[in-house]
Amino acid sequence: MERYHRIDASEQDKDGFYDYYYEYDMYYFTEGTLCLVARCYTDDADRADFMGIEFDGYDRALEPDDRSLPLVSAALAQLKAYGKTKFFTFTGKGYEPIFADNEHEGGTMRGARIEASANTRRDAGDGC
Repeated sequence: MERYHRIDASEQDKDGFYDYYYEYDMYYFTEGTLCLVARCYTDDADRADFMGIEFDGYDRALEPDDRSLPLVSAALAQLKAYGKTKFFTFTGKGYEPIFADNEHEGGTMRGARIEASANTRRDAGDGC
């Protein structure tokens, strides 16, 4: 696991205020060609946002079934050790809750699978 502290902010105005200011930690969990990225804002201490899961260079949003993957289980354990209790995943619809205590509601069951699509190639610089 790698952890990086980042600040994304505008320039301060003449009164010392910012138009925007975001302070957060990025967590990178890797195992072979599998990579998981989470972002945790310092002003929301119990929340972790999973940015996606990447396999062999292709990424997608994290899904409830992914909890059975050893890398995801290890990441959850590490983030819980840091006090995170609320987990979200980034999808095309924004951030959605994931891995809640009621994860089996609605017929969702755990399974060991990872799917990748050639249409989701990550070329951004903030990936794994």
